[in-house]
Amino acid sequence: MGIHLDIQKALLAQVKTAAASTGLSVAYPNVDFSPPKAGYIRVNIEALETTPAGLGESKLRENGLLLLDVFAPEGEALSGGMAHADTLAAAFVPGTALASGAASVKIVMPPRVSGGLSTPPFYMIPVTIQWRACET
Repeated sequence: MGIHLDIQKALLAQVKTAAASTGLSVAYPNVDFSPPKAGYIRVNIEALETTPAGLGESKLRENGLLLLDVFAPEGEALSGGMAHADTLAAAFVPGTALASGAASVKIVMPPRVSGGLSTPPFYMIPVTIQWRACET
C-alpha cells in the first residue's frame, strides 16, 4: 500500500487546525463546496517527485507542495486576507513534523505568501508550502 493517502491525511489535519484559527471555511479537494461571502481557504496537494528513500530501499520518499489559497472579499485582502495567509504560513514552519498511518511528513522550506490576484468578488492570496514525506 502506498503512502499517498496518509500524506494527504497528515497535511489536511494540519490545514484543519490552522484554518480553525482563521475562522474561514475550507474547500477541500474533490468535496462539494459553496464559497461563503466572508471568504474561504482552498486546498490543493501536489506531489512532485517520488523516489526510493535510499539505495536498495523499498520504502518511498515523496516531495510536493501544499497549495493554500486564501480568498478574501475584495477590499479586505490587505487586512483580513493577508493576516489569514500569515496565520496559515505560521502553522507550517520548516521542521514541522506531521504523521498519519505509514507516512511521516516534514515541512522543508519556509512557506511562501505570494502577491494576490483579483478574482471577483474575492481577492486570492496564495500560500505555498513545500513538504517531504517518507514511509515509516
